[in-house]
Amino acid sequence: MQKGEYWVVRMFLKDHTCNIDGFHACLRQAKSWTVGELLAPKLQVHGHSLKPKDIMVEMQMDHGLHLLYTKAWKAKDHVEASVFGPPEESFKLLPAYCHRLKEVNPETITAMKTNVANQFEYLFIAHAASLHGFRTVIRPVISIDGTHLTGKFSGIMFVAICLDANNQVFPLAYGFGDVEDEMSWTWFLNELKSSIGSPKDCMIISDRHLGIKAAMEKVYHNVPHGYCVFHMAQNIKNDYKRKYMSLLFKQAWKAYRKPDFKEMMLEMMKVNRVAFEDLMNVGPERYAKKPFPDFYGDCYKTTSWLEAYSGNIFLVGHPSEWNIPQDVQSKVVHPPPFHARAGRPKKKRFKSVGEHGNGKTRNCTICKKSSHNRQNCKNPQPCQAPQPCPSVTPATSAILKRPRRPYKCRKCGEEGHNS
Repeated sequence: MQKGEYWVVRMFLKDHTCNIDGFHACLRQAKSWTVGELLAPKLQVHGHSLKPKDIMVEMQMDHGLHLLYTKAWKAKDHVEASVFGPPEESFKLLPAYCHRLKEVNPETITAMKTNVANQFEYLFIAHAASLHGFRTVIRPVISIDGTHLTGKFSGIMFVAICLDANNQVFPLAYGFGDVEDEMSWTWFLNELKSSIGSPKDCMIISDRHLGIKAAMEKVYHNVPHGYCVFHMAQNIKNDYKRKYMSLLFKQAWKAYRKPDFKEMMLEMMKVNRVAFEDLMNVGPERYAKKPFPDFYGDCYKTTSWLEAYSGNIFLVGHPSEWNIPQDVQSKVVHPPPFHARAGRPKKKRFKSVGEHGNGKTRNCTICKKSSHNRQNCKNPQPCQAPQPCPSVTPATSAILKRPRRPYKCRKCGEEGHNS
């Protein structure tokens, strides 16, 4: 436009008529918060968050936008904050949430611990329906474990589960903490003991985590502590690099009679004495089968199975519907300290013990068998007969010997001399 000229909008059509296929991929794309607003209705319907790769595929199919992984991750954070609220605000609702949970589900037990700066440290929740099922019909064998959280503030989730009459997982209690160590497990087991006590013939099973072992000696020192044989078998397989070692251990802990158990352990001693001594130092009472005086128990009956799930767990509803007392509202809970991980995030995480690999079995290049390589192969390598040297004839000599290119003079271009 020249100086002094102007233009005026006479009519505005809000419907877009541009074809999105005509845009080039190098042009400016939608902002991450715009992508989050497009995904917010779907998140409200499904109730669970989307993965960044799913967001990339969905935006490509629905809107023809090619998003980078970083922008898809930021869009995921925006849509979660808009639907569920920011993580910092969720910590402030914890006192009101625990009060509301016990209000709609009487006899539910909750406990929370903060530091001197009112920052979140631990949380324990045991629903009344789970406590009722455990106290009445569930077998008193408790499995405890922890798993890492992948949110903004990371942390650990502690779980305590049992098995019902159909050998299905029955949740007993769960909690949250900052790290998995002796202090956190001691606090969680103390709250668990205050909720269920020490039932008769109770037993707790876990992996060989040092924090769990130390906490068990402090809290449940009179309760038998067993180790998960699945984790032990995987540790034996990884420590001694022999698959048949874990198979021998599996046959040992599955034995119902003492002679069968001793036979498998002696066989393991012949194969690898170090592994045998390690298992004996752990103690056979921690992984072998226990003798039982009765042929059956009431916890295995169908009526017990139905009674275990007779309780109800009611939802707390939206926070706008809560009627929280003033003393609960006055409690302040801040989020835990944020610790940024050092270095660049890894593209692939380290697999835990027991996770399957790529499914490929590496064999020895000499005997073509597994469980070892060519450096420690005990099978002798067969000697190969020396190959006879091929005879050289004048015809083959002419073929194998390449003719030499004659030199030419640089000045006159003739052969026989140089410049």
